[in-house]
Amino acid sequence: SGLINEAQWNPVSQTKQVVTVCHSQAGCKQRWGRGGRVRDGQAYGLYTESQFKDLFPEFTTPQIQRSDLEPVVLAAKAAGIDDLSNFDWIQSPPLEELKRAPHALQQIGALDSEGYLTEHGLELQSFGEEPALAHLMAMSDQFSCAIEMATFLPIMKLGGLRFILKTDRQWDATTKRAVERIHKAMKKGCKDDLEFCLKLYTAW
Repeated sequence: SGLINEAQWNPVSQTKQVVTVCHSQAGCKQRWGRGGRVRDGQAYGLYTESQFKDLFPEFTTPQIQRSDLEPVVLAAKAAGIDDLSNFDWIQSPPLEELKRAPHALQQIGALDSEGYLTEHGLELQSFGEEPALAHLMAMSDQFSCAIEMATFLPIMKLGGLRFILKTDRQWDATTKRAVERIHKAMKKGCKDDLEFCLKLYTAW
């Protein structure tokens, strides 16, 4: 199809999103090669030659230029690299994101006011998870709700409630109504998604 789902980081909203974009020309050519990996083959592109030349970028945007840099900055600080502005990057990340990430790490206490790694930052680095999620886990331990947080985070990372509550478009109207009633009854008394996830987990 010439289309791929690409993960992109939005520094303004500080959210990660997966968007459908045109693959790069280099990426498409690499995929064409799969058709002849073992023997002569053919690849059929569902796009015109002019579309390929005009709409498809020559190369894929490097991942570091479309990613959250908080884990990168934290790992660099833990490795003893303090000045990332003069670091010899293979592909330079966006300057705005390189400024934002250390500030965000300071806000959660992973870096001190001078940009040096704190004890809390070292703890977050040991999680091997995104700093924001690792911070949630570390803080939940302090507030005695680590089990609840460790239950909730994987559920949310895997897509939340829409992957837990079974639905099927092919069900007839009667079945759909019956299932909706069951789901509504299960949610009764829950103030938010967190409480509902914990209720489901406890029931399971």
